[in-house]
Amino acid sequence: MLSKQQQQLQEIVSQSILKKSATKTSQKLSQSFNPNGLIGQSLSPTQKTNQSMGLKKGNNLKQYQQDLLKLMTSHKQLQSGTKKANMSDLMSQQKDSKRISSGNSQPQKSQNSNKISFVNPASQIIIIVNHENQQIKFNIDPQKSTGWLEEYLKQEVKKHSIHQYSSTGSQPDERKVTCGTGNESSDLEIVSFHTVDKNLPIDYYLQQANKSLEIFSGQTLNLQPFYGTPQQSKITLKDFIFVKCIGVGGFSRVYMVKKKSNGRFYAMKLIDKEFIIQHKKQGIVQNERDIMTVLDHPFIIKLEYAFESKNFIVFVLEFCSGGELFWQLRQVKRMTEDQARFYFAEICLAMFYLHSLSVVYRDIKPENILIDIDGHIRIADFGLSKPNMTEEDYAYSFCGSPEYMAPEMLLKVGHNVQVDHYCMGALLFELVTGLPPYYSRDTDEIYESILNEELTFPEKLNLSPEIKDLLQGLLCKQPSERLGANKGLTELLTHAWFKDVDLVAILQKQIPPPFKPNQLKFNYDSNDLMKGELETREKLLGKTGLQQEIRIFKAFYFDSYEQKQMKTEQAKILQQHFMMVTQQQLVLNQKFKPKRKSTEPKEHQSKPASPQTRNQKQQKFTPEQFQSLQKRIKSQQSSMSNVQQISTIPSPAQSKLQGLKRIISQNNFFADRQNTLPTGQKDGNIDYHQLLSNVSTEQILHKRVSSLKQRKK
Repeated sequence: MLSKQQQQLQEIVSQSILKKSATKTSQKLSQSFNPNGLIGQSLSPTQKTNQSMGLKKGNNLKQYQQDLLKLMTSHKQLQSGTKKANMSDLMSQQKDSKRISSGNSQPQKSQNSNKISFVNPASQIIIIVNHENQQIKFNIDPQKSTGWLEEYLKQEVKKHSIHQYSSTGSQPDERKVTCGTGNESSDLEIVSFHTVDKNLPIDYYLQQANKSLEIFSGQTLNLQPFYGTPQQSKITLKDFIFVKCIGVGGFSRVYMVKKKSNGRFYAMKLIDKEFIIQHKKQGIVQNERDIMTVLDHPFIIKLEYAFESKNFIVFVLEFCSGGELFWQLRQVKRMTEDQARFYFAEICLAMFYLHSLSVVYRDIKPENILIDIDGHIRIADFGLSKPNMTEEDYAYSFCGSPEYMAPEMLLKVGHNVQVDHYCMGALLFELVTGLPPYYSRDTDEIYESILNEELTFPEKLNLSPEIKDLLQGLLCKQPSERLGANKGLTELLTHAWFKDVDLVAILQKQIPPPFKPNQLKFNYDSNDLMKGELETREKLLGKTGLQQEIRIFKAFYFDSYEQKQMKTEQAKILQQHFMMVTQQQLVLNQKFKPKRKSTEPKEHQSKPASPQTRNQKQQKFTPEQFQSLQKRIKSQQSSMSNVQQISTIPSPAQSKLQGLKRIISQNNFFADRQNTLPTGQKDGNIDYHQLLSNVSTEQILHKRVSSLKQRKK
């Protein structure tokens, strides 16, 4: 905002009677400046005559001189001597006001000119930092970023402390600082800033590196520094501040926490150890940890830390402020095809990455897909995932959510990667219709419909033929005939429904999401989150739970910041994934590029190629296409961090992650039978109607936290 001197100056300059004398007066002021602090304010004979002729005009001139001097002083336009000469005037004004020192960042000097550029005062952001019983005020340009603001405030607060203690003769590092945890230390440093009133969405937004400050335009933010405390050699629960509960699962709770060493927010998943031991879930938990340690993808939740405490198994994950995709779907009831296409494309790319690592996810549903602060998806919760699943392997576990279970999962005849394709079809169906493909409030009816009913589409929605064809292919009851049975998700990514999609741009997050969450609000339901809160808090404090600390895993501790070799491998895999997506984009463009009209008679035109022949043609590239593809890959590598150049394009078979074989094989969970089909059974010849009588509908997984009743409104 403009200071009072600036506003007064503008009023004076606007008066026509002073326009001619303004330049002359400013020149005399600069010439008559004395380093000792005296200013010759003698008037010329002409001005004396004017004073005698008009006292009002003379008083205005004198007031103009004072205002101009104050303006020049506040913007540091005078030399160092000028600052000293007028320091007494400024100090006298500050003594009468509150002890708020001005650290204005606006107005600023232009880099190419000495002219002062003024910012609209209504758009400026006022930052008040409460530091050591004082308030330091800053006027911030809303065009700046959050990362710039944090570094700027750190420097300015440090300068303020040095200046304050140098005037008293003490040293700033001798003082004791009370941090947000209640501890006192003499060597703590400011690592971040948070709001005085603990506005969590604002605190989280300010932690982002490159977010615009325009969202706070014209507002006042009261902040205070957060002092980081030293981290122990290994991460424990003591390194975090518990903020609030944001999720409840079958045997776990998720909390928003703040790390004491850096002030950053994370999501902490606590799994009860007693439950794990009683229900023999050690394999599930170890498997989830092992899978997540090797994953690094833009659309998959990132694991930061994993460790054991006395009563809990702890996963520390990146925090997603946008909540669940299920929450977003409830707000809009159902999405248009264009809206659903964006989210489904990001999900497909994440699943394409997982399948290339021989990981079958097995639990796709809106509740397991999170939304980050910008509106992009993150696939979370790998508790039901199965690693080391080759194309020939089968698993026989009964797991997943009822309305998303594939027929082969219900019949327990063995399932492979095709179970994910079916779940993806069920998810897409729900995105565009608002309900799963076979909806009922009775679980038994859901299972019977999945096995027997034909897929139908609501007529009132008027879905396109392309999405109907895609859904029919994904929700096919026979796994061997399902879309993706031959070439995996490459068949899905090159489907006609994706013909206008730029997969590479989506992977690089260059396309804005259709729904951008309110960045100053958290989208988490608070219903039923308090159930079991007291019990969990008592276990965290050690008042209840296990009598003694028991380690149930031999190798569970994980710190992502210590895994340098793992990060190098992840970067290579991510680039390999990027090139595979680029290859699929090229195939998609070639498949649906506009065809030239043929001038040959119809009888001389070639017959349409069979699907098998067409797929073979899509796998071949001319030298020109190959060079064009390589150039595009090279030009896009700058967006991928810490990657190394790979000279050849790998096939999907070559992209299987070798490093994933390090996953502890003995910890594969669910005690699956031998990964082959039962003797005498072939997946392609399964009679699902005949096997329906053998399905025990009483053996069902617990219902999701969000009941089916919330779906239909």
